[in-house]
Amino acid sequence: FKPEIIPISVKKKDGLKIIDKIFEEKIPFGPHLYGEDKITNKEDYVIVVETVREKLTHILQKELPYSLVALLNSWEKEDGILKIGIDIIVDKESQKRIVIGKGARVLKEVGTKAREELEKIFETKIFLNLKVKVKKDWTKDANKVEKWHLKLQS
Repeated sequence: FKPEIIPISVKKKDGLKIIDKIFEEKIPFGPHLYGEDKITNKEDYVIVVETVREKLTHILQKELPYSLVALLNSWEKEDGILKIGIDIIVDKESQKRIVIGKGARVLKEVGTKAREELEKIFETKIFLNLKVKVKKDWTKDANKVEKWHLKLQS
């Protein structure tokens, strides 16, 4: 494969036909590896916990506890509503207060934004139950880290 430099401008629509031609020549067609309705190869629960974690990261920014993890607690479809329980695990009580926020403002905002995004992804009504729990020094517990399918930082 020889790399090529092709000047393009999407705004002016210059060079796009050349790119299409190169893609057709260089990238082989093959069977779909996933269903056409799938947007990722990740399990649905991974999408949910990562969406919650993303919203926490965005809202908390510099206050975000590094030892935070979001875990699926429950998943149940009932009366056309997907009911999902997520446990947000932190190391310390002070971190729990940060994640919940004054008057639960942070947790409500995270829940609302995550639910809205997940309803678009799953195309169904979602009830999202977020709980913040303290598991002291969980990041140092290899059993918990392994059980939660995380990697222990060395």
